[in-house]
Amino acid sequence: ATRGLPSGCAPTSIAEGTTRRRCASALAGALAIPGLDVVPAGAEKPVIDEGTTVFEDINPCTGEPHEITINYADRVQAPKKNGNVVVQLSAVDGSTSDGYVLLNSSGRVVENGKWFKQQFTDTWKNFETGGKLQASLQVMVNTETGDVTREDFRLRCLGKPSPE
Repeated sequence: ATRGLPSGCAPTSIAEGTTRRRCASALAGALAIPGLDVVPAGAEKPVIDEGTTVFEDINPCTGEPHEITINYADRVQAPKKNGNVVVQLSAVDGSTSDGYVLLNSSGRVVENGKWFKQQFTDTWKNFETGGKLQASLQVMVNTETGDVTREDFRLRCLGKPSPE
């Protein structure tokens, strides 16, 4: 699940699975989807990169580990005349082993041969306990040098679960 990751996507936080999934999906979609290299520049039809990823992470509301499953359908726009590859990150649905479900997910990747720019936000809620959490990332990598010029990952508890 980590094929082709630039150095800026190397997981270093407790939410490494989310970061890893988004970076891998974006790069796999933008750079390694079979047939993408034969799509003419400026082509209008995007390619859909679908899949499921499962990983363990720490719930920031409880401090306990939980398993996360995300089903995604990222839209990859073929290279434009300016050379940009754009990926719209889209988690279709998701759930965790401790009862959270994915409320919404948005993100985008742009890669132009010199820069890899990525941002996403995923918001999760446990309807039984009222707990709510959010994972977000902004990263910018110079693909020529591998230098990470911006990396801001946040895993936050937006609402503590009610006691049982």
